[in-house]
Amino acid sequence: MTSDHPSPPPLSRGVEPLPRGGRHPGVIALLAGLVAGLAAFGLGEAVHDYYKPENAATTLNGNAVSMPTIHTMAVAHTRNMAIAYSILGGCLGLCLGLAGGIAGGGTRRGAAAGAAGLVLGILAGRQLPLALAMRYSRYMDAHPEADMLLPMAMHGTYWGVLGLIGGLVFGIGLGRGFLKFALLGLAGALAGTVLCEIAGVFLDPLAETSDPLFASLTPRLIARLGVALGAAAAIGFLGMRGDASGEPIRPHGARA
Repeated sequence: MTSDHPSPPPLSRGVEPLPRGGRHPGVIALLAGLVAGLAAFGLGEAVHDYYKPENAATTLNGNAVSMPTIHTMAVAHTRNMAIAYSILGGCLGLCLGLAGGIAGGGTRRGAAAGAAGLVLGILAGRQLPLALAMRYSRYMDAHPEADMLLPMAMHGTYWGVLGLIGGLVFGIGLGRGFLKFALLGLAGALAGTVLCEIAGVFLDPLAETSDPLFASLTPRLIARLGVALGAAAAIGFLGMRGDASGEPIRPHGARA
C-alpha cells in the first residue's frame, strides 16, 4: 500500500533527523549570534571607559605638571579593550555553544560547550589586547598615514579568533564538525569585521574606526552585531548545507 506522503530524502551517513518541527540549525545559530551581540553591547557599554588614564609627572611649557601621558592613556585604553573584548568573546562562546547543543538535541553537551565557550572567549578576548594593543598603538603613532587596511587587520585578528572559538564550541555542542565550524566562525567574523569597518566610516566619520575601541556608540553596536551575526550566519547556514533533510541533526546514536 502506498502512502500519500513522500518519503524523506536520505540523510548522510552517521546522522539522523531530530523530530519534525524543530528549527533549522542556521536559525538557532543566528538567534544565538543576535543575543550574543546585543548582550556584549549592553554589558560593554555599562563598563565602557572603566579604566581612566593615570596622571604622571611630566613637563608642560617648562613647568612640572601631573597629567595623563600618551603612555598612561594607552595603558588605560588597552585595559578597556580587554574588558570589552572579553565580554564579546564570552557572550559569543556561551551563546554559540548552547546553540550547538540545542541544534544537536544534546542539552548536556550544549551546556558543556557553552561553559567552554564562555571561558575560552573571555580568556582570548582579554589576552589578545594585552599582548598586541600597545604594539599597535606605538606603530600607529609612528605611522599616522597608515590606511584603513591596518586597523581592519587589527580588528580582524581580535574578532576572528573570537569567531573561531564560537564555531569550535558550536561544533562541540552539535557533536561533530569541530574544525569545519571553527573555520566558518573565523571566516564569518572576518567578513563581519570588513563590513563593520566600511559601515563605521560611512555612518560616522568621527567614529575613529582606526582605534581598537570605536569612539562612537553606533559603530560599537554595529561592530558587536556584525561580528556575532557574521560568525553565526557562516556557522549555521554554510556549515549545515550538507544536511539534505534541511532539519536539525545530531550524531547517530547520540543521546539528548
